[in-house]
Amino acid sequence: MEDTNLGLIPGGLVRFFEENRKVALCFSGGTDSCLLLYVARHLGVDILPIFADTVFSKSRDREWVTEFCAEIDLEPVMVHVDVMVPDVVSNGPERCHHCKMAIMSAMVSEAYGRGYGTVIDGTNASDDESQRPGMKVLGELGISSPLRYSGITKADVRRISHAMGIPGWDRHSDSCLATRVIPGVAITSEMLGQVERSEAIIGSM
Repeated sequence: MEDTNLGLIPGGLVRFFEENRKVALCFSGGTDSCLLLYVARHLGVDILPIFADTVFSKSRDREWVTEFCAEIDLEPVMVHVDVMVPDVVSNGPERCHHCKMAIMSAMVSEAYGRGYGTVIDGTNASDDESQRPGMKVLGELGISSPLRYSGITKADVRRISHAMGIPGWDRHSDSCLATRVIPGVAITSEMLGQVERSEAIIGSM
């Protein structure tokens, strides 16, 4: 692919992809993972984008993932993950960790099954582990976070993405649908559907 503006990529990130030429990306469709996918693709890396499709995902996110990958001639792997298990549905203090473990384990398994031994995600240097309990799963599963290791913050991601003309550089950060449910209140599929429909209506106003 054309390497226009590749000089904007921080050296640490370039070195990571020089050392890792075949990787699978836990691709959420957010600005962080979009930057990683775009950069890796333009550096000639064999990169496999994997999207975890769950009841906590928004329909628009699934559509965006497909659209973005098509822009750079890639097809995402959609992995369907059942997160409606007791430890998640009960919505206790460890919900995020249990959910993240189920999702990331499924993506790692998919990556390994397709011959990709290195798995990365879009965690950046601004992400605070104390505010994101699911982050410890990354270390438990051996998932690398090249943005974080390279010291690239969320502000850096948006600045670089904008300068490189990457679609979605200004997409709003968003959390999964489960975060709309009050902790301790059991999560149901019906509840999640109501939340998504309500947010879609509000967003269209």
